Amino acid sequence: MGIRLEYIPKDTVIHRLNPLTKIIFVLLVPIIGFIFANDAISAALVSAYALAWLALARIPISRIKTLIIIVLASSALFMVVQLFFYWRGETVIFRFFFLKATLEGLHVGLTIFLKMMVILGCVPVLAMTTRIDQFAITLSKLKIPYQLSFALITAVRFLPLVSDIYNSILDAQRLRAHDIDRMSFLTKLRKAYYPLIVPLFITSFRTADELQIALESRAFGAYKRRTYLESPPRVTVVDYIALISIISLFVYSMIAYRAWGTILPPWLRPSWAVPLRY
Repeated sequence: MGIRLEYIPKDTVIHRLNPLTKIIFVLLVPIIGFIFANDAISAALVSAYALAWLALARIPISRIKTLIIIVLASSALFMVVQLFFYWRGETVIFRFFFLKATLEGLHVGLTIFLKMMVILGCVPVLAMTTRIDQFAITLSKLKIPYQLSFALITAVRFLPLVSDIYNSILDAQRLRAHDIDRMSFLTKLRKAYYPLIVPLFITSFRTADELQIALESRAFGAYKRRTYLESPPRVTVVDYIALISIISLFVYSMIAYRAWGTILPPWLRPSWAVPLRY
């Protein structure tokens, strides 16, 4: 329960961007990374572009530590599986008992690993640098129904609340000598999480019910046209520069993908960086 994608107040160039710019970034850059960047070099360039945005946002590593662990662990698993079991692997690097590690499998695994790094760079940029009220205003300007945008925003804000509830229940169970950190792996599977999950579900449903009552008491949805306390965020020169870079990269990636099956042309790729074929 360590993933807390909450807004972090800072004065960075990413924080000052219009939420629409960051929404376009989160929508287009993962498409570039997962669909168009089909070799390790291209995937490395796209992931570097996404991680550069994350670095400019100056988000503390401690706030996304769990996300980093999940992405790295899943990426490492994909790398190992592709290294030994890639069905087009021919060039053997080494053998591990009856398994053969191939150069082609290593390239595929490395490409998938770098594609996953794109997620690591994109997700926190929108969630942790954009205020909820600005995000809601931006969605309304995009003509998205307020009920839908409110449901999305509530879900985003509910995740940290669920994390806090889980931690409170965990502390309460520790006071009752139910410390899962001292249990073995098999013991955790058998009886560790039941005393935590059941109160978590009950408390979460109770909180959702209280939210529903609060909305109904305030006549939520009674007026079709809403007003906002703050004005919509302005689009600045920096936003135009960021949008030009994102859209240009997306258009180039589409053209390059149709021509070469990946982003980089053949004369800029080493011989082993063959585009993936699905």
